[in-house]
Amino acid sequence: MSKINQIKKLENKFRQTPIPKDLTFDEARRLLEYYQFRLINDNVGSHYTIERKGLKYPVTIANHSILKRYNIRDIISLIDQVKEDH
Repeated sequence: MSKINQIKKLENKFRQTPIPKDLTFDEARRLLEYYQFRLINDNVGSHYTIERKGLKYPVTIANHSILKRYNIRDIISLIDQVKEDH
């Protein structure tokens, strides 16, 4: 399976309704990095700030294996912003 197909499949998993309860931080990182987001950890803690040039508001997510639902909604919102800009 090509990388683009893997990313599309992963993005579809994030967009499922109801929101899945088993999405991981590593899956989020892979999806965000595909869309050229950077995950910044300025301290040694578990929280990462998601950044991208032109991003209006930074978003923070925690690296606690399974993502919270609000993190998933934030990630989809960020991806949608990028898609609207193109």
